[in-house]
Amino acid sequence: MYKRFFRYFWRYLDGYKIKVLITLLTLVTVIVIGNFISPIIIAQFFNHIQAGDLTFEISTQLIIYYAFSQLSTTVFGWRLLSWMRWRIGLGLEKKVFNDLFDRMSAKSTNFYSDNFSGSITSNFNKFVGAIDAVIEMLFWNIVPLTVTIVSTVVILWFYFWQYALLLAILVIIYLAIIIYTTKVIADKSKAVSKATSKRTGLLSDAISNITLVKSYGREKTEKKSLSSQSETVKQKGLIQMRQHLVNSLFYSSTTTAFAILAFALAAIATQNNWIAVGTVYIMLSYSVNLNGHLWNSSNVFRRLNQTVGRADPMIDLLESEDIIHDKSSKKIRVSAGAIEFSKVLE
Repeated sequence: MYKRFFRYFWRYLDGYKIKVLITLLTLVTVIVIGNFISPIIIAQFFNHIQAGDLTFEISTQLIIYYAFSQLSTTVFGWRLLSWMRWRIGLGLEKKVFNDLFDRMSAKSTNFYSDNFSGSITSNFNKFVGAIDAVIEMLFWNIVPLTVTIVSTVVILWFYFWQYALLLAILVIIYLAIIIYTTKVIADKSKAVSKATSKRTGLLSDAISNITLVKSYGREKTEKKSLSSQSETVKQKGLIQMRQHLVNSLFYSSTTTAFAILAFALAAIATQNNWIAVGTVYIMLSYSVNLNGHLWNSSNVFRRLNQTVGRADPMIDLLESEDIIHDKSSKKIRVSAGAIEFSKVLE
């Protein structure tokens, strides 16, 4: 499911790769300055207080640095990123929509006889929305999570390498389990999407049938078919829900353990004078930030499952073989000609 979707995804990104790369580099810069440089500036302030050498000049300098980091990220940086991502999304949506329409136009009448028009339209829109949703997750969730993990481990290594190493091991285990549970729930998401798509197609067909043959009381027959399919959607949705609850219980337990571990290690290290007060602030600040991204990652993978699952029925339609191809080797070239009319009544 994922391989098929991302094969189309990367193909549609062709022509936007430079814009995407520039946007990602800008995103990384904004995250590092806003979420990692700013806490270091505050940590320096605490270290000067602890050392007893804080002066007006040092305070003013740190305030200027901190103000610059906040203005360049929170005020201007994220606004610039929103503008860049918005333009990419709108252009990509247009490209995907036009390409899908061309592909559907190439299908034969047999294809449209075998598929509900309402279902095709629903899958069409879901696929277009899925491409945009993945771009959204890439910029606002996946890349920030990656940058946060790498930056947290690398920077903390220079302050308290034992904690950084432990944190890296725990994060790797956590992400490995998330990837595994994502694969488990992927098939369930796909099943829900296909059942929902089928229900949409039946609804469209039922409304058409009721309109055409209303005098013959078609409503009861169509309602029976729709009720059966709605029950199927419900049951598959309940299976997906139960799996998600099991997964989220593990995610919440793990992120809670991370928060407790960070506070406990910071307290032990401070009591034994292993680290300065500023380092404690960096540890707690980075850990809380990382914890939030890790917790959000479980929702991201769940949304990614649902998004790719919703797009899968459209990929089935795209990859069906019923497409009109011109297999003739002859090429027609128009040179000159005329149309003559005879026996035309005046």
